[in-house]
Amino acid sequence: MKKAIVGLTLISNLLNGCGDQSPQAVSNIPMVDAQLGEGPWQVVTYDGSRITRDSVALDGGEIVIRSSSVYVNKESQFTLRDGTPIKVFTGDSIYWNKDGDIITKKFQKVPEYLVFSLDGKPLKENTALTLYDYSPVREKKL
Repeated sequence: MKKAIVGLTLISNLLNGCGDQSPQAVSNIPMVDAQLGEGPWQVVTYDGSRITRDSVALDGGEIVIRSSSVYVNKESQFTLRDGTPIKVFTGDSIYWNKDGDIITKKFQKVPEYLVFSLDGKPLKENTALTLYDYSPVREKKL
């Protein structure tokens, strides 16, 4: 009888796994609060350096890297200046949650260095970011 109990305990441990290996819950609460207004807001570091999304293109037979500033709209979705959603290689749009994580609609975390750049280099993880109040109307007046 003891062998059967020990055997069942071992099988249970193998099936359930050992230790706490459950995935961390990812917040679905957006970073941008509705009280901020309409947006979009440019994403920058605290020292004012702009965060970019780099893409590779062919220009007259030359390979060039194009950098576009990153913005966040009122739904906390990362976009380009013209409102085009920024997507990861799977085609999923990305969002900024209240914990500062970059996530997909499926609540999967996306490392910053895979999608954003700072001064032509991949953005380091946990880089402190803030929003610059960008307004197309205000910019037209400049």
